[in-house]
Amino acid sequence: REVLECVNGQSGLFIEIKEPEAVNPVLNVLKEYKYPEWVAIVSFHEEVLEKIAYMKPEIVTGLIYAKPPGKIIEAKKLKAKIVLPHFRLATAKAIAFAHKLKLKVVAWTVNRPEQIIKLVANKVDAIATDYPEMALKTREKYENKVKF
Repeated sequence: REVLECVNGQSGLFIEIKEPEAVNPVLNVLKEYKYPEWVAIVSFHEEVLEKIAYMKPEIVTGLIYAKPPGKIIEAKKLKAKIVLPHFRLATAKAIAFAHKLKLKVVAWTVNRPEQIIKLVANKVDAIATDYPEMALKTREKYENKVKF
């Protein structure tokens, strides 16, 4: 609740559900806030996305994955709008395929400038990082050379 009140639509917010049993409690909290459209629910667990698609299909969801060959097709079948691959799986080919299926791609956890530059060149939609200041400095330094 505190995070929802603090963010309050000033940016997007990913809520990661780590255990399928947490779906109902999370949805109950989101219901108190009228299911804000600036919130997306993401998870490694396909059953989490399946349950949300059934219970509240208007909520944006994303499938997180870390192992090849990836889960782009599975995400589409689960009606997810976002795929969240580990950055090593966010190749130009994988990103292009996800975009062809109208999925956004958010790579994680991107903690080095050269990784950011490569992912931007690959046309990733967003990144997750432990170092936002480094990411912003990288964008400032390279925005004229690579399209951010």
